[in-house]
Amino acid sequence: MAYNTTTWSADVLTAASETSSETLNNATLSGTLTVSGATQLNSTLTVGVDDTGYDVKFFGATSGQYMLWDESEDLLQFTDSTGATFGTGSDLTIHHNGSHSYISNTTGTLYIASLTSGVPITIGHTTSETTIGDNLTVTGDLKLSNNIIQASDGGNTITLDTSDNVTIAGDLTVTGGDIDLSGEASQITLIDDTTGALQIGSSGNLDVIKVSTSDNSAILQINGDRSGVTATAIPVLDIEGLALLDDNLADGYCASIALDPVYANNYTVTRHNYIKLEQPQFVSSAAVTDACVFSFDAAKGTHRAVDSGSAHPDIDTADAWMKININGTIHYIPCYTDKS
Repeated sequence: MAYNTTTWSADVLTAASETSSETLNNATLSGTLTVSGATQLNSTLTVGVDDTGYDVKFFGATSGQYMLWDESEDLLQFTDSTGATFGTGSDLTIHHNGSHSYISNTTGTLYIASLTSGVPITIGHTTSETTIGDNLTVTGDLKLSNNIIQASDGGNTITLDTSDNVTIAGDLTVTGGDIDLSGEASQITLIDDTTGALQIGSSGNLDVIKVSTSDNSAILQINGDRSGVTATAIPVLDIEGLALLDDNLADGYCASIALDPVYANNYTVTRHNYIKLEQPQFVSSAAVTDACVFSFDAAKGTHRAVDSGSAHPDIDTADAWMKININGTIHYIPCYTDKS
């Protein structure tokens, strides 16, 4: 097969010199080739063969900056501050400045996804932390395989463990929306050794708590465990109220209990009980001498709800009179210190 040839010969400096300008179809060069002018290749450039490669380096205009295909490491290396750009006008730039790594996107939205769907992203290391310096918006589900440890500013700890338990060491403030506990919540526990374990609303506002159930169990049960109690009077339920009066009241209520029962369907309630008093239960050797329906914290005549005793023309002398309000009129129930 005929082919054109180009003659090469070594000069006194052992550098190759061209002696012909004819087309060179095949040539093998065992030494170093230095080309000072522009070079154009009109076909494929291959460096090395499969499983045997060679380093390829591209220098920049700044000392120490270059791109290197490192054949021994099988990686493409960009030295510090040598970036890779994509798009027109450096739309997307990736580089490392010697201290930090940057992905800079100047046009459009940065998507980490395939052409048709998203792909998994894993961020994690063992020597430091991952920091997001701006708002993080998640339009789908946010799934955490480990705990939320602590805010970067050293604030209160929020922990979400792998059993779907959330622990908040500080305060939980909800400024809008509802807190829905309608799921399979077996128990809601409020433990606070200071004042105000549960506060609904804010001071000075009308605070309403509504508790309801659809079965025949107790609507609201308060279990006051007083283990180790030595004090004389410790209430299980203490209702306190403050009314700021702007006018005289004909019939006022403050820190009161209003019982407002409603029955439905066409049946007759033969006996309605506004208050049902259960028999005290005793454990071990505990005993109660007397169980009183009411307890007043002041003596008769000094307590607003109990007057001093006096004689009545229709009955014997009463030791005290307990007041009740019947439709806005005060009535009296006689009280005696003995049953004789």
